Amino acid sequence: MSVKLRLARRGSKKRPFYDIIAIDSRKKRDGKPLEKLGYINPMLDSDTENRKKIVIDRELTEKWLKNGAIPTETLAKKLVKLGFEGLEKFVEPPKTLLISVSKKERKKIAQEKADAAKALAKAKKDAATKAKKEAEAAASAGN
Repeated sequence: MSVKLRLARRGSKKRPFYDIIAIDSRKKRDGKPLEKLGYINPMLDSDTENRKKIVIDRELTEKWLKNGAIPTETLAKKLVKLGFEGLEKFVEPPKTLLISVSKKERKKIAQEKADAAKALAKAKKDAATKAKKEAEAAASAGN
């Protein structure tokens, strides 16, 4: 049985509220959890004083993580912000895209890469021919 730490949605339409739960990975999102670890209320501002946006039982969460529970990427990001260590491996790094680069600029970049590869190949070829000539000169001087 693989245990996951994930969010279970509660609340009504357009008023989300999430429970942080430990659950068997084969069960559905809102299935019966093994244990409730806390909750997240995304509708609150982060600077509210009376209520907390994220409430979590730190000891229970650390117990589950030590026993091999795997957090989802969304929950891992939130736990890293709260100061949990060792969860960076569950957070995928952001992908860099060349969307803002125009077609001409992409062609130019590709051409520069091709030119650099040609120059490298030419340098290797020149070095090989130079070494061959030196070897021939050394062989003819030895005769």
